[in-house]
Amino acid sequence: MRKLIRISALTAVAGLLTMLSAVTALAVPPYSFGANRRTQAHYISARAAPSDLHNFYIGVRSTGGLQTHYISARAAPSGLQSGGHGYQQGDLIGRLYVERLGRVVSVFEGETMRNMDFGAGRFSFSGLNFGNTALIGHNRGSNGFFSFVRLLENGDILRLETGSVTREYVVVGTRIVGETDFSWAADFGDTRLTLVTCVEYRRAYRRILYAIAR
Repeated sequence: MRKLIRISALTAVAGLLTMLSAVTALAVPPYSFGANRRTQAHYISARAAPSDLHNFYIGVRSTGGLQTHYISARAAPSGLQSGGHGYQQGDLIGRLYVERLGRVVSVFEGETMRNMDFGAGRFSFSGLNFGNTALIGHNRGSNGFFSFVRLLENGDILRLETGSVTREYVVVGTRIVGETDFSWAADFGDTRLTLVTCVEYRRAYRRILYAIAR
C-alpha cells in the first residue's frame, strides 16, 4: 500500500512539474536575445522603446569613469549617424554576398524580428553603403542567415548591393561584446560594414564583425 502511495505521489509531482514547464515555456518570448517585445526590435533599451525606430541614435554615458553605450529616442547630435534613406520598415533594400562561402542574404530595412526571419535587417540609425552600415541577423536555426559570420576570416570579401550602389568590403576583424555595448555602431570616419549576430550559448553577448570598404 505504501509503495502504491509513493508511486502515486511521484506521478503527481511529475505531472505538476510538466505543467509548470509548459507554463514557463509559454511565458518566455520566442525571441529573448536582447529583443524588446513591444517594438520587436533588437538592442532597444528599456528606457527607450517608442514605436518610431527611425529616431534612435547611439549615445554614450560616462559614470565614474565607465562608459555605457545605449540607444535613445532624442534628436541625434551631429557627430552620430541617423537613419532614413527613404525606405519604409520591411522594404527589401539590397543583398549581401559572401564570396568565399557562396552565401547570398537579402537585406531589409529595419532591425526587426520579422526582417530577420527572412534575411538581415539594417539598423535604421546606420549608414547604407557609406559611413558605418550595420546589419543584424540570426546565427542559428532555420532562419540563421548570419550563421556564416563565425566562419569568416580576415581578408574575406563581402559585397553589398543596395539600389544602384555596389560596394565591396574586406573583413578586418571580429569581437564579442555585451548586448548593451553599442560602441560598434559609431561613425569611425571611414566606410565600413558591421555585421551583428548572437553568440551561441551566450545569451547576453553579441558577435561583431568589421569589414572595411576597398
